[in-house]
Amino acid sequence: MAKQTYERKVTKGFTDKNTKKPYPKGSVYKSDDKERINELVKKKNISGDKVKTLKQAQDKVVSDNFEAMNFDDLKKEVDKKSLHVEGTGKNGAIKKEDYIKALKV
Repeated sequence: MAKQTYERKVTKGFTDKNTKKPYPKGSVYKSDDKERINELVKKKNISGDKVKTLKQAQDKVVSDNFEAMNFDDLKKEVDKKSLHVEGTGKNGAIKKEDYIKALKV
């Protein structure tokens, strides 16, 4: 299982004690050490809220557009991303909702 990476916005500039890298106010601090993240949040060096990257925001817009796509376009999108789709229809037939569910994951 892959480690989760935490991204938080820097609210007060600091230098990381582990990497000695400076983080100015407004930058993004990334770490997979949850305890370190909690320590910095307590010191108010970083915010406790997750940072939403531009990529995540764009993915949300794209996923909202799946509802408006027709069946063939959804099938092409799934094939392009090489995703496996489980059919929930009669005899395992793949329905439009199945493609949307696979693309949103």
